[in-house]
Amino acid sequence: MNKSKRIFTTALFTCMVFFAVAQTSIGFRAGLNYSNVPEPSVLDGIVPDFKFIVGPNIAAVADIAINDHFSFQPELAYIQKGFTIREGFDLNLFDVPIPLGVKATTKVNYIEAPLLAKYKFGNNKVSGYLMAGPTLGYATGGRFQTTAQILIDIRLVDKKLDLASLGYERFEVGGTIGAGVNFYNKNGGSFFIDARYTKGFTNVYDVPIVDLKLKNQGFGVSVGYMMPLTSGKRIPRA
Repeated sequence: MNKSKRIFTTALFTCMVFFAVAQTSIGFRAGLNYSNVPEPSVLDGIVPDFKFIVGPNIAAVADIAINDHFSFQPELAYIQKGFTIREGFDLNLFDVPIPLGVKATTKVNYIEAPLLAKYKFGNNKVSGYLMAGPTLGYATGGRFQTTAQILIDIRLVDKKLDLASLGYERFEVGGTIGAGVNFYNKNGGSFFIDARYTKGFTNVYDVPIVDLKLKNQGFGVSVGYMMPLTSGKRIPRA
């Protein structure tokens, strides 16, 4: 935990130095995160399939120019991660199949800091970009919900998760890769849309009995807006 705190403090200091000396734009993005946990193939047939959940992904974003094509993009985001397990069967009543089953959903809320290297290409009207880098996250809380599926969904359990007592690892280190497009306006700002894949490297929870170690993974899409913070000529896109 202390190591994670030192990494986070160092990253924050680095961001402050870049803000002071480089051409910078700030903005926001909002979108959806499709989250799940990878299931080892060795457990096929032993545990139910893990399914994706859809949650919010909202962030404050900065773009700190290094040269004409490269920039550093730190973010501070709220993101929801988790997974769903479904188990059930069909009841044949009067020759009509009726699906019966239970759905269990885990949702964990994170404050996350992606630290992304960004490569840009294009012109002053439209430019594309590629990005990649580490992510540092902290789980602030979560919920566990179960729903009976009998023609209609009936909520059975909805409780807050006590992450500390469960032994859930709150600090998470991961990585992100993605791509997007900027659309510039006359004022120097830009609208953008991007897609990204995030993979957690930290074992956030060990499932008892089956010795399954959970790591987060997800695919997100978002839209946002950036505006210049520092004065000066906007870097051209070639």
